[in-house]
Amino acid sequence: MKTYEDLLKYVDNDDRKMQFVFEAITEHKNSDTYKDAVTAYEYYKKRNTTILNYQKLLYTISGESVPDNYSANYKLCNAFFSIFVKQEVSYLLNNGTDFIEDSTKDKLGGAKFDVLLQRLAKYALWGGVAFGFWNIDKLEVFNIGTGHGCSTKEIVDAFQKATGVKLNWTYAPRRAGDVEKVWANPEKANNILGWKADTSLEDTLKSAWNWQKKLREEGIQ
Repeated sequence: MKTYEDLLKYVDNDDRKMQFVFEAITEHKNSDTYKDAVTAYEYYKKRNTTILNYQKLLYTISGESVPDNYSANYKLCNAFFSIFVKQEVSYLLNNGTDFIEDSTKDKLGGAKFDVLLQRLAKYALWGGVAFGFWNIDKLEVFNIGTGHGCSTKEIVDAFQKATGVKLNWTYAPRRAGDVEKVWANPEKANNILGWKADTSLEDTLKSAWNWQKKLREEGIQ
């Protein structure tokens, strides 16, 4: 299995990093874990793959094949697994999430955050993969970044300098509701995860641009 530590070996080689990512995706999709997750998703969507793959067919007078929806075995395609997953999520998350500061949840989208969190938990259950840092009784949220903000103009200038691409832009009045300044505090990630941003803005933009160009070359939009 390829790991993040393996990826770090190619941190200075954008082409090799791209190749590594595609290899990791291919390796994962060929793994038994991924295949089990695909099967689990079918059951979650009320599709019993064993039955559907070997479903009895009936034939009309004209020779057209139709599924035998009246067979006793066909009725085994039920919602049991889906119901189990939803009940487990309901048990784990109860009535939603609570934060020390009430304003935190509002910043994350309020009730919408709970809906997205429940969806994440369902994916984790049927897919066998957790998409977050789960503790016994709560979900840890980590801000990832430098802890310093950049203006739009600074980002434009850095992008043009890093890629050599001239952008067509102009100044315009601030829109109603635009936030003047906002950035995240990554101190928690620094202390708990031991993670710190060490890539410059120009290098980040250059890497992102090379990634996009590679995707276009591969025919991925």
